[in-house]
Amino acid sequence: MKTERSESEKGRNTLKYSTYEFIKNKIICCEYEPGTFLNEEILCEETGVSRTPVRDALGRLEQEGLVKILPKKGVMISNLSINDMNMTYEFRLLLEPYILKNYGNTLDTDETLRYYQLFSDTKLLEDKSLSATADDDFHMWIVNACPNTYFKNSYIAIHNQNLRYRTLSGIRSREKAADEQTDHLTVLSECLKGNWNEAAEAMRQHILNSKETSFRLLFSQNLGGTL
Repeated sequence: MKTERSESEKGRNTLKYSTYEFIKNKIICCEYEPGTFLNEEILCEETGVSRTPVRDALGRLEQEGLVKILPKKGVMISNLSINDMNMTYEFRLLLEPYILKNYGNTLDTDETLRYYQLFSDTKLLEDKSLSATADDDFHMWIVNACPNTYFKNSYIAIHNQNLRYRTLSGIRSREKAADEQTDHLTVLSECLKGNWNEAAEAMRQHILNSKETSFRLLFSQNLGGTL
């Protein structure tokens, strides 16, 4: 009996997670556009589940800032604004250099070398999607060196917003990708030398460079305060 309950509970948790992932990915890819309302009945049809796992997923997504549950109105996809973008960079400037300075020595040397070789390959720039994925993986790898789960969970929420911003604005230019690869190599070079203060400073400068380039490209497209 205990085993049956355990398997049943495991199945429910799997269903909740798959429903959450399905809706989250639709939001991140902007198939569900910022500012639009979601219909629970349609979500149930799309996911093939009942209202309970859908509502569980929406509650979790609200905690992550991806949706807003508005009484008597429904569930709205959170908008993205210039202020949101500013706050994500402010958070990253506080977090990522701190992690390198305090936990960089826990990074695996072989993995550090693998990333160095990856970003040394200029062919990476020829594939925009692959370049973006490598960038995401690199920063997540740095953050995962920190044992503080609150930091990591907060970063994931920021990361999800960054993905939405990138998808909606389409500013993953070759110029930005090339600059980021150069910055990544500077960070990794200091990591390989065990110079954690220098690695932290290189990461800080990288994030500042990314912010400057992103805003310049954003305003060159004449996008307003809300994306």
